[in-house]
Amino acid sequence: MTESTPTTTPTTTSVKDVYVNERIAQDKLAESVNVSGNKTVTMIQKVAFNTEDTANTIYRLFKAGANLIPVSVKVITEAITAATADLGIYEEGIGGKVYDADALGAAVSFATAAGVGTPVNGLNALTVETYGKKVYELAGHNVGDKDAGYDIALTLKTAATKAGTAIIVADFVQG
Repeated sequence: MTESTPTTTPTTTSVKDVYVNERIAQDKLAESVNVSGNKTVTMIQKVAFNTEDTANTIYRLFKAGANLIPVSVKVITEAITAATADLGIYEEGIGGKVYDADALGAAVSFATAAGVGTPVNGLNALTVETYGKKVYELAGHNVGDKDAGYDIALTLKTAATKAGTAIIVADFVQG
């Protein structure tokens, strides 16, 4: 009696193994934020909304360096009836011109209370194409004409019918 041993034929499967960053794939220098990470900067600001503030009131929140990359903006708020605002990028300083009033957040609602555990997303205007861009790029500038810094500001779209307070927590990575 002879024993037979089952034979198996190995199958060849093609597995894709690539760097998603073209610069790394070509063994060229790439920005550290895209390779190994970089330092983060967190900014926190409290905003008091008043019923006297009208639509188009500008609340300048933070001074942001041109190369910072916004990664998260959390809005923690009391219920401030009817209030909505855009979150955008302005030239630094009171009276500085608007570059893009809703570059980061469009019609961010402050109307419903949002606690620390369930904040409102302040970056709802970013897309797959714009997420990861630097502040100067989101402001519509290029490396040759960028400002040294920018103001990140809320612009009321709908005035509050009830006074209240919101806290804005913004996380940026250094680009």
